[in-house]
Amino acid sequence: MINRKETKWIVNIVVFIGLFFLFVVVHELSHTIIAILSGNSFVGIGLFYNSGNSSIIGIHVEIMITNIKSLLFIYISGILGSVITTFIFLHYSIKKERIGYTLVGFTNIIIEFFYWGLSPIIKHGDAYLLYQYLNLNLNACYLISLFSFIVAIIIAVFMFIIIDRMAVTKYTMYIPDKKYLERMKYEVKQKKT
Repeated sequence: MINRKETKWIVNIVVFIGLFFLFVVVHELSHTIIAILSGNSFVGIGLFYNSGNSSIIGIHVEIMITNIKSLLFIYISGILGSVITTFIFLHYSIKKERIGYTLVGFTNIIIEFFYWGLSPIIKHGDAYLLYQYLNLNLNACYLISLFSFIVAIIIAVFMFIIIDRMAVTKYTMYIPDKKYLERMKYEVKQKKT
């Protein structure tokens, strides 16, 4: 028999995974929307992607490129769409003091920047394709990767500060002032009478 506490954990894990999936879909749809708006053709979307001798599990969008000049915007649209959507999501979750949602949002941004930095090293992904398109030399790619890793680390530190402050305000006992205590006593008396 599953108790309430275990059910809550299961629901939280499913929501956590679902939100990440949503951010990945937004990332890929951003590529698609920019490609279509710039005159290219949308071929399809799939869960698995096979590039040469390696298969990657994830969502991948196939686009028939007919407008080469739009490649720059197509490559950067994924991270921009995902990060902008995540910032809107973070605004809501921080305002409502939802620690779990805030953690998911910040983690998504960290993953985006970390993958952007990792892309040229593993020779796969948006950043790698963008660097090839721009004809950047290897040293420039590694410098941009280092910058992406530093941004991811800064965002991670910022995330821990925000979540720590949220946890302190949410889980610290509130010490009421004198007026509040008097009002509560008055309300209790009113309920008894």
